[in-house]
Amino acid sequence: MTIVKIRSPKEMLKGKLNKIGFRDHELFVSPTRDDVIEIWSVHCLIPNSWQCLCRIAFVEIPYVKYAMNISGDKIYVLIIGMKDPGDVFRVWLFEVSSLDGTYNSYTLDEDSFQAFDEVYLDNIYIGCGQNTLYMYDRSLVMGEIPFYNFILHEEINTFSIERKPIRVPKEERQWTRFPIVLDGDKRTVLKLSDTNEVFVYDGSIDTWTRIFANEESDLKLEEMRSARGISETYGPRGHRFSAIESPLTVYADHGCCIFKVHNRGLHSFYDFSINFNNRTYKLLKVSAVRLGPLVEQRNYMLCTPTKLAFICPDLVAFVPIQLPTLRELSFWKIQENYAKQDKNGIWVGGRSEQQIRDLCNLKHHNRIV
Repeated sequence: MTIVKIRSPKEMLKGKLNKIGFRDHELFVSPTRDDVIEIWSVHCLIPNSWQCLCRIAFVEIPYVKYAMNISGDKIYVLIIGMKDPGDVFRVWLFEVSSLDGTYNSYTLDEDSFQAFDEVYLDNIYIGCGQNTLYMYDRSLVMGEIPFYNFILHEEINTFSIERKPIRVPKEERQWTRFPIVLDGDKRTVLKLSDTNEVFVYDGSIDTWTRIFANEESDLKLEEMRSARGISETYGPRGHRFSAIESPLTVYADHGCCIFKVHNRGLHSFYDFSINFNNRTYKLLKVSAVRLGPLVEQRNYMLCTPTKLAFICPDLVAFVPIQLPTLRELSFWKIQENYAKQDKNGIWVGGRSEQQIRDLCNLKHHNRIV
């Protein structure tokens, strides 16, 4: 099981697919629509398992962002849109259950109107800690990083935002890489300098600290070449970079952080961890794979502690970064007998978990995988 590619249904082929997150073996995505929010899911070991979890109708949606909590049972959707004909545009936050598609809706509290007007929406990333829903400007590489916590007022179905900016590092470095939030609850932020020096911000003590590779690290960032090919933007809201050219890319989702190094068509993935007491980091190599042109040309990557997902215009691809369990291997071996691969190696068809349960005459009600 090196890479599993699954074709997207025809209903999702028009427009961009937005990544949301994982719950166990299920990937959640949303196709871009002008007047409706659709959340879809697919089981990474069942090619024909695509299903629409929920649909939320609007008159017009000019802006939408998604997030999923670490446990995977809740999806958050931030929307600027007109819900009903003749209504005004409002800022909405939907909290959707990934189990059954039911949801609660909240509108922006009037006390947060001014704070929200200051948010640079085009570059905002929304994420979840264990206890906190947050957003931050991930394109701001120089200066104070805008960071906000969401606060839900369930009794009146409104939400507000609390501004908690991350201060400027004192170190005199050239910064061209985007900041990465590792822990939204503690506001732990990762930054790499142009020469791949690693700095971490600890929000609990409001301090930036430089950390170094420990002896067990499979990758030492300082030994890699610097980024180049920068497109800079200056404006009243800060100093931003729209693109960088580097073999190194950093991802953070679902409470984990993955570094990807691309070299001559081979993508190598490293799990990133920090020892705050020793001020060191470790990059442990967890996988290496050639994605192929269909996946490599254009994709959005999503990481979890056990697997990676590559979301492409007409397919999704999954790469395990931990050894599959015996159940997963057995399940996929049965699946291979019923699903089919096309000439590009994309899987279609297959059997549902219930069909495989019946095939194997399993009487218990526990999930197979």
